[in-house]
Amino acid sequence: MLQKKAQEEKTWENLKEQKLTHFQEESKAAEQSFFDEMASTRFYRLTKANNLAEGT
Repeated sequence: MLQKKAQEEKTWENLKEQKLTHFQEESKAAEQSFFDEMASTRFYRLTKANNLAEGT
């Protein structure tokens, strides 16, 4: 019975680690998407400002 409980505990630990890894990957992807959007917006604003300054 003790061996069965130890195996169950190991299974739960593996599942928790998998969930944590999945969460971290999703968080990293969301953060990267956010920074990509910020960079795109900044590029657009700078390009527009430069075009206005040049008179085009």
